[in-house]
This record gives sequence, structure tokens and C-alpha cells, in this order.
Amino acid sequence: MPDPLLVIEHASFEPMGLLATWLSEAGVAALRCMPYVGDRIPESLDGFSGLLVMGGPQSAADPEAK
Repeated sequence: MPDPLLVIEHASFEPMGLLATWLSEAGVAALRCMPYVGDRIPESLDGFSGLLVMGGPQSAADPEAK
């Protein structure tokens, strides 16, 4: 079995959604890493087939951002 894909989710409201379904249907295992609940991001990609980084609330167009 191939190594899983590492998926980093930055916020609970930005989940994998349909990507989870598509990956599963393609036979790709995904390991979710959720730093916002205390998961530690692995220091290397050893043991993973790739990396998928989900979005977050950041916005370059946000006038309130500092």
C-alpha cells in the first residue's frame, strides 16, 4: 500500500470536503493533521506520498489584517 497523503487543515471550517471523497475513490489514503486542535505538523514528509495544505481565513484583501 502506498504511503498516505499528509493533509494539513488550518481551520475547522476549511475541511477537505469533496477532496476527501475524490481521494478515497482514487484509492489515496489521507492523514489529516489539524494544528488548531493541537496536532503537531510532522517535521518531514518521510513516510508520506505528498502534501496537501488546505486554506484558511487569511486574506490579502482584508482591511482589518495587520
